[in-house]
Amino acid sequence: MLMSYLIRNIYLFNMKAWADWIAKGYLLDVVPELIAQKMVLDVSCLEKYPFILDKHIWFIFQYPNTISWSDYWSPKENKPIDADDRKWIYIFKKIINNKLINRMQVLKECLLSVNRNFDKNQTQLVCRFVCCS
Repeated sequence: MLMSYLIRNIYLFNMKAWADWIAKGYLLDVVPELIAQKMVLDVSCLEKYPFILDKHIWFIFQYPNTISWSDYWSPKENKPIDADDRKWIYIFKKIINNKLINRMQVLKECLLSVNRNFDKNQTQLVCRFVCCS
């Protein structure tokens, strides 16, 4: 009963809940399109589990999402002191500089995403990742 509810309403949960469930083995994985949509809204768990930076982060470049609309720090978020106003630019600079993801893979995914017919705002932001990396 609970499992069927979760499956029918999986989109109601946030990325942190999904990541916890995947790590505990309750879920094998979530549809990449949903991960791409939810990940851009919740950055709190990016470094929590290795599979997020190994696999899930790349869905941002591969599926349509609202990253361009969620690129600013909300008042509820703890903006790091050294961060600028662009949240995702700061995050990618940080994880690339800390060698948590491969810089060349970021560049490759940025270039590939330009040809995926995303809206102009998403494509423009992804192109900025090239400049920051």
